[in-house]
Amino acid sequence: MQNPHSDAAAPSASTLALYREAFKKHGRSEEALLWGKNKQAVRFAALCRHIPDCPGSLLDYGCGLGDLIPWLRAHRPAMTYTGADAVGEFIASNRTAFPGHDFRLITIPGDVIGRFDHVICSGVFNLNPDRDHESHWLHVRAAVLALFAKTKISLHIDFLAHDTDFRKPSAYHQDAKELVRFVETQVSKRYCLDRTYMPYEFCISIFADLEIVRERNVYTALR
Repeated sequence: MQNPHSDAAAPSASTLALYREAFKKHGRSEEALLWGKNKQAVRFAALCRHIPDCPGSLLDYGCGLGDLIPWLRAHRPAMTYTGADAVGEFIASNRTAFPGHDFRLITIPGDVIGRFDHVICSGVFNLNPDRDHESHWLHVRAAVLALFAKTKISLHIDFLAHDTDFRKPSAYHQDAKELVRFVETQVSKRYCLDRTYMPYEFCISIFADLEIVRERNVYTALR
């Protein structure tokens, strides 16, 4: 059994094959990322809600086709962007589409060099074609811990909600209560879970700075 404190496993060959096949069929589109319905902007706004528009570094882990870049240009232009993904075709295409940005072919969080002010992880855990549920949950926990170690300020991840009335066979739906218990006990007690933007998705923002102003008993970051 995988130790939840160890680094996350690489995406399975089946997962990578699904993305490569979709990219070959659809090119640079949401369909290539196995998304749909033009909801990326809503998702990005939720994931970045607690990221201020000030100079800083951001890692887009599982960057796909770099769709976060245009959103950041419009809403967080001061942020310096780095994209990482395990699909080599995505990385090669991004380097052509977005010259001047740093794109890295990365298979596990532990391979990321350096630390960043903020880490975004959009859609990375929502596909699970061949792991059983418990194995994928172990993978999620290991990846969250590894990604949190790469941020100086905050980590933001989205998930498919567990209480949906329809599930695709290859999708992974995260139990929010189980995630919160894990985050509180293993990652950070300072977090925010957001289910306000879509009925069947949610995101969690986890913060690294736990320093407290003792006389007021509030986090220093909020002072």
